[in-house]
Amino acid sequence: MNAPEKRQFHLSSFVRSIGRWLLVTGFCCFGSQIVTAQQSKPLKEIIHQIEEQYRVVFAYDEEAVAHAKAVMPSLADAKLAEVLDQILVPNKLEYELLDNRFVLIRKASLTVEKEAKRPLPNICGRIISSRTQEALPYATVGFLNTDHGVYADANGNFELYTAASRDDSLIIRHLGYEELHLSVASVIDQPCRDILVNPAQFTIDNVIIEERAIRLLRSASKGSGWQIKPDKMSTLPGWGDNDPLRMVQLLPGIHSTDESASNLHIRGGTPDQNLVLWDNIPIYHTGHFFGLFSAFDPFAAETIDVYKGGYGPKFGGRVSGVIDIKSKPSRIDSLEMGFGANLINVQGYLKAPLDKGKSALWVSGRRSFTDIVQSGTYQNLFNQIASRGRIRDNEQTFNQEDLEILLSPEFYFSDLNIKWVMRPAEDQQLDLSFHWGNDFLDYQVFLDQFGYYLDSRDLIELNSGGASISWRQAFGDEFDFGLNLVYSRIDKKYDLDATWRANEVFGYLRSQRNDLEELEMQALGNWRPNQNHHLSFGLESHRLNLGFNLGVEDRVEMQRHRSGGRLEGTLHNLLIDYSYSIKEEVALNYGLRVGHYDHFDFWFWEPRFSIDYHMSKPLKLRMAASRNLQFVSQIVELNDLGLEEELWILASEQVGTPPMVATEYSLGLNYEKNNWFVNLEGYKKRINNITTVKLRSDTNDNLPTTLGGSEIEGVDLLFKRKWKVYETWFSYAYGHVDYSFPDLEEDGYFPASHDQRHTVNWTHFLKVGSWDFSLSWNFHTGRPFTPAAGVDVNVDEQGEELGKRIVLGRRNSERLPDYRRMDLSVTYNFIRDRYRWKMGLSIFNVFNQENIFDRKFIPFEEHRPESKGYFGLDRTMIGRTPNIFFRVDW
Repeated sequence: MNAPEKRQFHLSSFVRSIGRWLLVTGFCCFGSQIVTAQQSKPLKEIIHQIEEQYRVVFAYDEEAVAHAKAVMPSLADAKLAEVLDQILVPNKLEYELLDNRFVLIRKASLTVEKEAKRPLPNICGRIISSRTQEALPYATVGFLNTDHGVYADANGNFELYTAASRDDSLIIRHLGYEELHLSVASVIDQPCRDILVNPAQFTIDNVIIEERAIRLLRSASKGSGWQIKPDKMSTLPGWGDNDPLRMVQLLPGIHSTDESASNLHIRGGTPDQNLVLWDNIPIYHTGHFFGLFSAFDPFAAETIDVYKGGYGPKFGGRVSGVIDIKSKPSRIDSLEMGFGANLINVQGYLKAPLDKGKSALWVSGRRSFTDIVQSGTYQNLFNQIASRGRIRDNEQTFNQEDLEILLSPEFYFSDLNIKWVMRPAEDQQLDLSFHWGNDFLDYQVFLDQFGYYLDSRDLIELNSGGASISWRQAFGDEFDFGLNLVYSRIDKKYDLDATWRANEVFGYLRSQRNDLEELEMQALGNWRPNQNHHLSFGLESHRLNLGFNLGVEDRVEMQRHRSGGRLEGTLHNLLIDYSYSIKEEVALNYGLRVGHYDHFDFWFWEPRFSIDYHMSKPLKLRMAASRNLQFVSQIVELNDLGLEEELWILASEQVGTPPMVATEYSLGLNYEKNNWFVNLEGYKKRINNITTVKLRSDTNDNLPTTLGGSEIEGVDLLFKRKWKVYETWFSYAYGHVDYSFPDLEEDGYFPASHDQRHTVNWTHFLKVGSWDFSLSWNFHTGRPFTPAAGVDVNVDEQGEELGKRIVLGRRNSERLPDYRRMDLSVTYNFIRDRYRWKMGLSIFNVFNQENIFDRKFIPFEEHRPESKGYFGLDRTMIGRTPNIFFRVDW
């Protein structure tokens, strides 16, 4: 027996939703269906228009919508749910709306057949949600042992005509709700009644965007990796904007010792040991405002893939972590614009389709206005940054004599992102991306009082960025091939000119120049003969060109030093990455990078291995081992400004800097079920050939370097739980980082300056209506510092005192007090017409906790019997810093 005709359009609902513009041309004698004179359109075309009108993203199975058609509904003043019901139900499709932005579509779970309508119904009712008590329109109602069924109407009502067996079961389904089974005997020939169904969660298969892929955080398929979606986080606690590099610090094993965004230590490594990519472009300067802001516009970042270790051979050239950022847009079919501002900078973006569905242009920019208007937030941040170097030392020294010093900073930063996306065919993809950022500082210090004189000026100008061209072609489902051409560059200039006078005029001059160019070509293919095998292979070629020039003239200590030169190197790599799955229980991955570096004329190999064993469906065991080499790195110049002093250098025999080599082993457990997620992982790492330099130890033209290594071990724990309106993350990391530099410490190992044994971050997200609240608590044990052991007085031949210097004790043998900080953000979101507004308040360090950055020792100018001849100067971090922000998209 055939099923009744589908009742996807209830007459009153239909007339109310489209009656303003659609001419009704006729009615069938029984009123079972309304026929319009308007011609049907392809469903995909209607979906594109709905995306533009309602600012949503559709995810669907291409096969399910390829041949579907529908009548274009009226979009004026119509609710999204009504429009979706009208176009999807006739095509036997269901949908789920997530976060009011993502619409997931799949085929209906019940096949509804047509049959002649009988005079009286056997089964009837109204389907409503047990949670909201609202009707569930277009739910499916059928029988367990047949495919016989109907759709409920727009008000949740249904009538089922059948001579079903009383022993059968009635099945009620609605996307996003639990499947409900009722015995036919309990409902047949009974009065119509309300039937309650309970909400449920599920995963849609075979869609372009998986449900879990649009969560804020998910684990990567290989290595110790995670993917973060910046747009899924309402507001970053304490910061307002969702700064990409601050977001990754929510993960265990990733921290910053100076409260910056960009100076990240990943599992005991240093910031220069991380590979940071923006659309495949290696970024050599990742921060603005001396690292407080990352160099990446939060508007432009779409996904952030973070690997703390165990990553495949696709990534190379660094010995610690990988942060791979992909920019927008992923969709190219709608015009979008946005603007935002806070107390530091303004931002804006434009996405314009050039050939609808095939090509689009994205432009976004950001610039600080700190050189025009200096807000209290900016002044607080700048004062804290400036307090970490010579500027703070001078201020403290002069304050001993009750002198006033005049500080005159001028500072700004900016960045620009341009991306051109082309999809000439479904199996072709071409992306052109450009990124550039710059920082400028002009800092003047002046004092002329009571015989004291100081006039100094620091100038810093830094530019960093690059461009990439990526092309990919698919050849069926089994094979695809791509080409990448990447250019990256950094230019840094720093000058200091200082003079001071007591009885004589003294001078101090310093200059630093550093530039680096990298040109990379990559060809990469992927072959997937079946679900169990995946082979990637390719070739890479890197051309590196680096220049540096350092100069120091100190007429106080009668020292002069100059060094410089230009280094070039070529690096070639062969990449192989093979994955093999044994059923759904075991996944093996073996990767290898084989390369040649012409500067040392040697071949090298970097094996990568990992295994994932699914002990049960939610529980997975992961083991990984890898060897990594790094050919370009930073050496820290041991001077005293405290602002942007790192120097990029190329592995070279000329300056005595061999490539760094790291080996790493990790073992971890991963548990993921429903909204629970727990990850526990331990690791051990060894890095050799770490380089440091101290200019004042030499006076020749060679760069005086010393080599050492580090031993690192630790444990990372992440716990994440999500409820409907509340989500919490708890991360804990134990880390132990020891350095060994024989020329600096003869007794062996000593703790690294960034060694933080225990780090805790507990973050909370709460959504109440249009309000979003985020709160985080941060704790870590104190950093090591080198204590003072006494004061050494220099005298001339006549016994006259020339100056004093601090005699230091054992390197990093003591620790600063523990660090504590709480951050808060409150955001209000609302929609007016086509405009989506977001505004709020963030507070960094809510309780104004005084945390110490480091401890430095300064000798007293005059003898003080009650002292040891010196005093300790604690340089503190950022105090309570409020910020207001807003953003509008349309």
